[in-house]
Amino acid sequence: MTQMDDMVPMFKREVAPPGQYDTLYPNSTDAEIKGFLADGFAEAQLEGFFGEVVLDMATEDFVPDLSQPGMMLVVIYAGMRTLRSQLMNANSNTRYKAGPTEYEVSGPSASVLTELIKGARARRDMLLEQARRGAGPTDYFLDYYALRITTYGSFYPYELAAGNG
Repeated sequence: MTQMDDMVPMFKREVAPPGQYDTLYPNSTDAEIKGFLADGFAEAQLEGFFGEVVLDMATEDFVPDLSQPGMMLVVIYAGMRTLRSQLMNANSNTRYKAGPTEYEVSGPSASVLTELIKGARARRDMLLEQARRGAGPTDYFLDYYALRITTYGSFYPYELAAGNG
């Protein structure tokens, strides 16, 4: 069985340089990481992956099992969620000086927040378009990339269901 415990070390390597996870996230617990992984799995399902896979929260098992690339996909989605969270809370300092007058402002970077909003809107628009078409995360697609992965990679076929194709 694929369990979330199997992906905790992968997540740590995804979001921090080698050997730096405990320094960068000193108060983080495995339970929090598993929460990010569960959220990442759900987000990947919303975008059309893992159509037949279920995460049993009581046992933390994925049924059916995830392949190594499938686990990595969950980790990537969880890592992106972590990065978005960090960017939303990152502050930038700007100092203005004109002669004897100085002004300093500190807060979230407007350009970073603007890009995050654009990404959220694009995702919402994609999900709304799927809903309008009557499509959703359980629709299947096949394109050259998916064919190449299933031919040469080790994804399981049920991991490649997507509703946006």
